[in-house]
Amino acid sequence: MKKLCLLTALLCTFCVSITAQRKDFFKDKKHELRLSLGSVNDDGYHSSRYYVPYGYGYMYQGGYGWYGGDYYEAANYMGATKTLGVIGLSYFYHLPDTRFSFGSTLSYNGYNTNFYQRTDNAKVGHFKEYNLGFTPSVRYAWIVKDWFQLYSGVGVSLYFNSTRYKLEMNEGKKSYESNNTSFEQNVQITPIGFSVGRTIFAFGEANIGGRTGTFVGGIGYRF
Repeated sequence: MKKLCLLTALLCTFCVSITAQRKDFFKDKKHELRLSLGSVNDDGYHSSRYYVPYGYGYMYQGGYGWYGGDYYEAANYMGATKTLGVIGLSYFYHLPDTRFSFGSTLSYNGYNTNFYQRTDNAKVGHFKEYNLGFTPSVRYAWIVKDWFQLYSGVGVSLYFNSTRYKLEMNEGKKSYESNNTSFEQNVQITPIGFSVGRTIFAFGEANIGGRTGTFVGGIGYRF
């Protein structure tokens, strides 16, 4: 009986110790840095066509169409779109004694594609787009443990967008070139996200809208 009581007391002490460590862990580790890589969710990246003015036609993936151009314009095609994805750097602050975290993400993504002649695959133009974003957001953790968190969030992406388009036209036609820049915003919703690990951790999340990526993963550090 004495051994059973002693074992029970030891287990209780162990449980209290774990609870205290968990509380102290989040009390001491309120700050969080993240480095992420996400899939591009810009409309231009997923668009199947890039337009040029009336009379030149429009390029699209897999072929070419025209509004009123000559036969030469039908001899071009669009190559594959290239990108490294969305690169992000985040900082979040865990509000003490709550399940809320506040922070922001700096993100960058760029992608490009080229236009070619069908006859000899010579390059006749290109399309390039870049986005530099700043996304303040708030997260709410549904499950909070020292090694695992499950959360949702919402934020707004404020971003600078730059697009460059050029298409060389032969047979007496001038080339078409366009350079546009703009400042835009986009609401971002994170239905689900998770992190695994303590001081150094891995994480993943899915986003709707915004400019940090549709599917995002990476590593983080708490301090």
